[in-house]
Amino acid sequence: MLYDLEQGPREERIIKQARQAGQPIPDNILNSPMLSPGLQFFYSSFVELCTTRDSMGPIPWTALHAYAQFHEMDPDEEDYFIIVMRIMDAAYTQWLAEKQKRAHKEASAGVGRKR
Repeated sequence: MLYDLEQGPREERIIKQARQAGQPIPDNILNSPMLSPGLQFFYSSFVELCTTRDSMGPIPWTALHAYAQFHEMDPDEEDYFIIVMRIMDAAYTQWLAEKQKRAHKEASAGVGRKR
């Protein structure tokens, strides 16, 4: 997930530029992490559930529970699902807070200002 957040938006552009220049595709893209079989459900669930959060707050438990019920999870599956979503949510909110902190620091330092 974190690879997707950092590299994902630029990956296709980098691949296209490398091909146009006759250069090899960078190793970090060739060796990018791949989801293990069966984990796509968790990733796509997380992306969908992110739309239920209130600003920077966590994904609400009510949304997680409703999602699990919609997908007819038994109580053990739902518990596991909620744990996985909470772990992903914590990683995402930490990444987002760090990204905002970097952007604020760069803005304060005048990075990227045109002269």
